[in-house]
Amino acid sequence: GSGSKLCQQYRAVARALFRDARRDPALWRFIFGMMWQTPTVPAAHELFPHSYGHAMDLLAQALEAAVERGELPRGNAELRVLAFAGALAEAISRFLILGRPALTDRLADSLVDTVIHGWKTEK
Repeated sequence: GSGSKLCQQYRAVARALFRDARRDPALWRFIFGMMWQTPTVPAAHELFPHSYGHAMDLLAQALEAAVERGELPRGNAELRVLAFAGALAEAISRFLILGRPALTDRLADSLVDTVIHGWKTEK
């Protein structure tokens, strides 16, 4: 459920990323820019694939542990991580470009719930 260990872990990640992007949007613009320049910038080429890959691996490991604990049915961990990371990256990108959405804890929690539990009717 929404109180599962995985939800708590993913919410903590989302909240921390959103908090940091609000605090230092210039750094996040730089990071996003460097990520897209990775093939042409030697330092980025060495740094980003390793650290990014490691972060995605940690998210996948948390998912796999949740499956083993019975919190989630079996499924493609890589696809699930893509959905979660994509939702976070899109929210941060829109914030950096458009100034919205507000990167709140509520948004972080809602993204996690939507990615983990799917689309549902709001009450």
